[in-house]
Amino acid sequence: MRRLFLMGVMAGMMTLGCSGTTTEKHVIPSTDNGNTNTDTPSVPDAGTPDEGSPPPTSDLSNCLLSQSIQNPGGKLHSEPCESGDECLYGLCHSSPAVATFKFCTKNPYCGPGTECGSDDVEEGPKFKIQLFNKNSYPDETAMEICTQLCASVDDCPAGYTGCASVTGVVKVCVAE
Repeated sequence: MRRLFLMGVMAGMMTLGCSGTTTEKHVIPSTDNGNTNTDTPSVPDAGTPDEGSPPPTSDLSNCLLSQSIQNPGGKLHSEPCESGDECLYGLCHSSPAVATFKFCTKNPYCGPGTECGSDDVEEGPKFKIQLFNKNSYPDETAMEICTQLCASVDDCPAGYTGCASVTGVVKVCVAE
């Protein structure tokens, strides 16, 4: 619960501090706030799932999925999917602002290595964060996801019908 609250506060602060640039900045909250009180409860480390065990959930707020590859042969961000089993990070998400179908993604605010660009393919697809806010996108269930950049629809996986700006100035694959 505390982690979700901190992630919400961080997303709000980053949205308010946005200067219109496309540079991603990732702030990782520190659990050490200088408090010397030893009675302060700590957030338990959830660890990593046992090898061979199913992912704990397909919820984007569960950082265990976004922090490690769940399916080494899985699909990258924006590739259409029916379930998390098909995706690199085990996350098959529905975003009405991006596509009319579910697609693979991850939460880019789950610590080092989870930024969207960390999955860029040399001579291949590049990825960018989509930051949503509840006022403009009330139907979104996740406020930050990774999507594939494009110059035209030809750069997009099968099923996409366009290449457009959704929440920023860069163009990403969309299906309307």
